[in-house]
Amino acid sequence: MINSKISAALATQLNTLELPTHWENAKFTPTNGQIYLSETLLSGDTIPVGVSSAASDEFGGVYQVLVYAPADANKGPARSIADDVAAAFQRGDILFLNNSVDRVYVGDVVVFKIRDRDIPIVHRILKVHEKSDGKVELLTKGDNNRVDDRGLYAPGQLWLEREDILGKAVGTLRYVGMVTIALNDYPVLKYVLVGMMGLFVLTSKEG
Repeated sequence: MINSKISAALATQLNTLELPTHWENAKFTPTNGQIYLSETLLSGDTIPVGVSSAASDEFGGVYQVLVYAPADANKGPARSIADDVAAAFQRGDILFLNNSVDRVYVGDVVVFKIRDRDIPIVHRILKVHEKSDGKVELLTKGDNNRVDDRGLYAPGQLWLEREDILGKAVGTLRYVGMVTIALNDYPVLKYVLVGMMGLFVLTSKEG
């Protein structure tokens, strides 16, 4: 269960690059002459980072992203894409999603999930179709794609519905997550932080 959540989070970030991707365990037929990505999550060891039953675990592993290019093509574009992939996964980045919005509009970047698929997709809303009964249908498209996403939807599905939307992307904070990473990498920092907070409370009462 936790591996699927980790895989979904990584895939969501990779999908922000708007590049053709062969998702793990999914059918994919590359276009002739097309540069595309292939991703795999290689799970590693699970390490407890605390001593209590409520303590967190650290899940290790490798997220492998391969860049495929035609054998006779200039390698410059493929190397540039590889650099973009590396830049998309900065240690400590936090992606913010708002899943409580009542309405979404054309131009909004949303995270949605296709029925019977585990990997979410991050694309922009191209059209909003509001039916007479108040039901809203959405059509999405990748910024770098020539056509809309109907080819990605479930068989027979022409529109996304509101329940398909996991959230609206509202921003990314670079490196802010380093605090959590440091606390997990060095558990002693948790006790130092708790001690400092306790000392602050005691000195505040004395004052």
